[in-house]
Amino acid sequence: MMTAIQHALPCPTPFLAKEAGQNAPGGGAEAEDQAKPDNGQNGPRLLCRACRFQVTWANAGIRVNGRHSHVFFNPYGLVFTVACFSTAPGCGLTGRPSSEFAWFPGYSWQIAVCGRCQSHLGWRFLSGNHGFWGLIPGTLVEDQGTGS
Repeated sequence: MMTAIQHALPCPTPFLAKEAGQNAPGGGAEAEDQAKPDNGQNGPRLLCRACRFQVTWANAGIRVNGRHSHVFFNPYGLVFTVACFSTAPGCGLTGRPSSEFAWFPGYSWQIAVCGRCQSHLGWRFLSGNHGFWGLIPGTLVEDQGTGS
């Protein structure tokens, strides 16, 4: 029996977003494309929309393959927008890493969930010692406060 999480598996074929001057990702996520992140703590906090647990910071956003945001679809035809982050300490991981249907060639992925309520927030992408988080913007909410 398939669960809702299993239906959210990535797919290698990007659903091309109409962004001026943007090309589809080529041979993998390029580390040199990534802007140096602030790793957060001075910027707005991003919280799980479902339970308001802190997931990351807006300033932890990075560029992968020249963009912070990417649009993909999975084998079931579900379309996902993912925003890339260098860190997401409020996320937990579920399932085993897989390279099947990888959106970023050369990277394995694992499902990322909220560390408090276990809501599906996106994926963790890893290649050797390099990794990043691809989080679904609609699952996050910005909070300007500084508390936890």
